[in-house]
Amino acid sequence: RMADGEGRIVAVSNPGCNTMQIPRVNYDMPGQAKATMEWLVRMYALRLAGRGLCVNAVSPGYTDTKEWDKARLGMGRGDMEVGRKLLDEKMLSRSPMRRWADASEIAQTIAYLAAEQTGLITGAFIPVDGGLHLT
Repeated sequence: RMADGEGRIVAVSNPGCNTMQIPRVNYDMPGQAKATMEWLVRMYALRLAGRGLCVNAVSPGYTDTKEWDKARLGMGRGDMEVGRKLLDEKMLSRSPMRRWADASEIAQTIAYLAAEQTGLITGAFIPVDGGLHLT
């Protein structure tokens, strides 16, 4: 149980449920789940504000992790560097900053929202996506 005035909840969403992009047919279930989670963040931000508890969300963009290596290998037909180039062209063309996020950038944003000094930030959604949410 969180003590009044001392709690922070930070959810992790993604831009797939709140961008101005055309809905993707195969993304209906994850998109609905993320949209529901964002609604819950807002609801609990209101519900817990009187106790001084903060509820926020971070929405990472394309984050360069080893998980993408599967797609790189597939796109490059076994050649990781060819796949990297093809995947970068496909994914980063959607992002205004045209670069992958580093996991540490996401972690730093979460750490910021969990810090003691952020006691008046609640119900916020911080995109860490290089402007992807604007497209």
